[in-house]
Amino acid sequence: MNTIKFYLKDSKYMTGLTLIFISGLVYALPLLFSFPDDKSLLLFYFNYSVSVTYFFILFLGRKNIKPEKKLNYRLLLLILLLISAYSLNRDMNVFEESVNWLSVALSVSCVNYILFSLFDKLPVRVRHLSSFISGVSLVLFSYLAIYLIPFYPVGIIGLLAVGISIHVFVPAMFVINTVYLVKNACEKQKNILWSFSPV
Repeated sequence: MNTIKFYLKDSKYMTGLTLIFISGLVYALPLLFSFPDDKSLLLFYFNYSVSVTYFFILFLGRKNIKPEKKLNYRLLLLILLLISAYSLNRDMNVFEESVNWLSVALSVSCVNYILFSLFDKLPVRVRHLSSFISGVSLVLFSYLAIYLIPFYPVGIIGLLAVGISIHVFVPAMFVINTVYLVKNACEKQKNILWSFSPV
């Protein structure tokens, strides 16, 4: 079956894309309109609820997900959690306020992770470009994951208690899944590995 048609007919995948679009719009509300600072936590609760909802959609439908497609769904879930994490960051300030280049880099990385679902159908040059962006993303998320190491012990305790602290582990989960992504891409195209080097 054609890869693009497969995903267009896949309700779980299309639901993930739709939720990312909605969650992204909600996150951007304070950037587009005047929004009270004391109400920003409401936006986080919405984005976090969206992430949890998609997690349960995938969990309940896990028996119908083909093994070779699981990575694509996990990346959609991680993008939702990343949006939720930065929404929470407005109130908790785990990270400093993102500079413009970092915001652009994270956005491009997320779009690229989605694009990798169609890796088989991409032109060769676009595959190499997408692989290069993934290499940059790996470095970026590795830095964020290392930066958050001091928060991991508290995050584990909080994860067992309320679950919100899962956001601490989002960069690390991106790192792990990007490694799997590299492995899968190399299995499909042997000479793609060199493109993952951002240097």
